[in-house]
Amino acid sequence: MMKNIFVTYEIAKQLQEKGFNEPCIGMFLENKEIYSLSNPTKDFSFVTNEGKQHNISAPLWQQAEEWLFKQYNIFIEIKRIKVMADPEDDLYVYYCEIGDFSSEHYKMPKQALKKGIEEALKLIKDK
Repeated sequence: MMKNIFVTYEIAKQLQEKGFNEPCIGMFLENKEIYSLSNPTKDFSFVTNEGKQHNISAPLWQQAEEWLFKQYNIFIEIKRIKVMADPEDDLYVYYCEIGDFSSEHYKMPKQALKKGIEEALKLIKDK
């Protein structure tokens, strides 16, 4: 299974605390491992061995980004810039912008998106 298409457990938990309740194709199990579902669902409730209720959905990165825009009008922009280390190499770095916030540079766009989502979640007051 492609675990890297889902947000991290920490981000998923914060999204849920901020009101995220969209159908997802993944959920986090008690051990924080991702379980993939064949059909999207909003109901991730199950009872653990200790009798605890557990229900943390695992949204896709793009799904989390779109939800932040739809719900809170927070636009996360990922930008790419070329690094001129060697004119023969196409070396790029990525960073994100949210309003006045600009992240450090990352080698992969998903790293910049992760930072953007983390910063967006800080902007939202707890529900």
